[in-house]
Amino acid sequence: MTTNPYKCESHKLDLVCRGCMQAWIARHNKLLEFVKSISKNSCCINCQCLACDALELLREIGEAE
Repeated sequence: MTTNPYKCESHKLDLVCRGCMQAWIARHNKLLEFVKSISKNSCCINCQCLACDALELLREIGEAE
């Protein structure tokens, strides 16, 4: 079993602890990296495949290369 490097500290209603914020950023960055890798798969550009959907999502969030 792996240990979680993001230690959750006590936080209140509108405030999150540093560990929770770091974990959220890490998840976001990994997901973005994954979607970018999918978008680079070969595609015919005229279909609705996963690579096209990933590229469209990257364009929507301003991350298309």
